[in-house]
Formats: sequence, C-alpha cells, structure tokens
Amino acid sequence: MRIQGRHTISSAVIAAILLILALAPLAHATERVTSSSFQFGGFARAYALHVPSRYDGKNPAALVIVLHGAGGSGARTLAREGWIAASDRDGFIVAAPDALPVRPSEAESFRTNPSAWNDLGQTATPDTAHHRVDDVGFIDALITRLESQCRIDPKRIYVTGFSSGASMTLTLGVKLAGRLAAIAPVSGQFQLANATLALNPLAGGAATTPWGTSSKPPIAQSINAWRTMLKCPSSAATLRNGGGVKGISYGPCAGGAVLEFYTVDGLGHVWPGSPQVLPARWVGEASDKLDGTSLICKFFAAHQKVK
Repeated sequence: MRIQGRHTISSAVIAAILLILALAPLAHATERVTSSSFQFGGFARAYALHVPSRYDGKNPAALVIVLHGAGGSGARTLAREGWIAASDRDGFIVAAPDALPVRPSEAESFRTNPSAWNDLGQTATPDTAHHRVDDVGFIDALITRLESQCRIDPKRIYVTGFSSGASMTLTLGVKLAGRLAAIAPVSGQFQLANATLALNPLAGGAATTPWGTSSKPPIAQSINAWRTMLKCPSSAATLRNGGGVKGISYGPCAGGAVLEFYTVDGLGHVWPGSPQVLPARWVGEASDKLDGTSLICKFFAAHQKVK
C-alpha cells in the first residue's frame, strides 16, 4: 500500500497504493519479541522480531517485514503501528529491521544524521557512504536468515514500509520480486529509474520534512510506473468511497497481479490510524479515517505467490 501526502498543510490528502507482484524452524519461542543483529556489508544490522503466540514451529507462517521511516527504528514501528497485535491476531511472523544512519560511520541523530534506507534512487551521489550501503542485499539476507530459523511459507513473504521505508519497499518489489508475494508502501515514492519489473503531494511539488524541503513528482507518475510494469488496464474500479477514504483497483493485471490505490482526506505524512508523534507543523495531521495496518493485513492475507 502506498500512502503519500503533503507534509505541512492540515488539509492535506494522502494517497495509498496496495499492489501484489504476481511472480510467481524455529523451536517454540521462549520470548515472543526479540532484538537481534548479524553482520552484513561490514555493519552490524539490527532487527526486531515478533513471533505470534499461536506459532508452534509445526506449520509454516507468513512473514511480514516492516520498514520504518527516516529517523525511526524497527522496534518503535512495531509497537506504534499496531503490528504486534496484528501478528498475534492473524498469526504471521513480523520483523522490523533498522536502517543505517545517512553517515553510517557516525552515531544516529534524528535531526543531523537520521537512519534512512538506500532505495537506489538518485538522491545521493554514487560516492557517498550511504549510497554504497546494500539495503537490498540486507533485506534479502534477513529473509534467508529468518527462513533458517523459522518455518516461513515461501509463498507468503511480504514487505511494507513508511516514507523512506515505503520507497525502499517499492525498490524491493522490483529487486526481490522473485521472493515477495506482495508489497504495501505507505507515504513514499518510487525512486528507481528505468525499472522494468520488478510523494508525497498528490499533484507533486514541494514537500517539507524535518531535514528540509524537496520537490516531489505527482503521485500519478509512481502509480503509472507500476501499472505499466504490472501490465494493468488503464481504467480502475472503485473499492471504497466514503468517510473521507477513496480506494480504487486496477486489474486484472498480467499473471493475476493486483494494484490498489487509496486516498485519505486530511491525513498528513503520518501512518494512517496511528497517533500523532512528530509535530503537525512538520508532517501534517494524523487521522483515524483509515486503519492502515488492518487494511494491509487483509490485503496480504488475500494474496500469495502463484509460482
């Protein structure tokens, strides 16, 4: 799901896109929430893991990977966005890795050196340290690591993320298309150039963050890129239209793929359904018109890899 929006205007509209890519054991946990790390690419890469109470190691479980936004962390994201409760309710294993700081060799600082994902976009020059961080390889290695420790259903591996994590999610949808069943980016944009499958403001324009202002393309540009890659029809069907929420779906797409897109009136650069954490002057207003975590869980549950 992609949810995107203005950052500084309280009447902002955010947009969401849900899409599925039609590409085709751990012993009973003594601790249901763990913090772990492993060496990858010269760094200790950390992640938080929640195993649902119903998991007994006998039956394969779905895996949901949640990517935090810039300046965030995996553990805080799991708790704040309701993923622990959703994991217990629906029975999937959820992992939330940590991105490295923009200057990886220095200590993380929200204002001066925030953690952020290298989504392979053109926001950094090739010679910067952050641009050389292999986050695609890290997530690939994390999936392999969890598969070696848990009974993971290879047809039900999903990724979702917010902001910087959303852009990374979209990149992973291309780069790890062979491993993922569906992705759900929230409030980020597609950064890869010349992608073949594999925002904020709806109309494009300036977007202000705690780290400055940058220009964003119209959300339609990202939607059309995925609609083209998934070979979806140009017309859309209405899924929902009321209560300040509108959802549309493009399909059927090639190989049974699905592309869904949601907008929420008045929601700023905040996870839908979550409380206000950062000041509204930075990110706009929170909204409870849409429970983003529940919507994503339902979307993931309805789709698995067909090959």
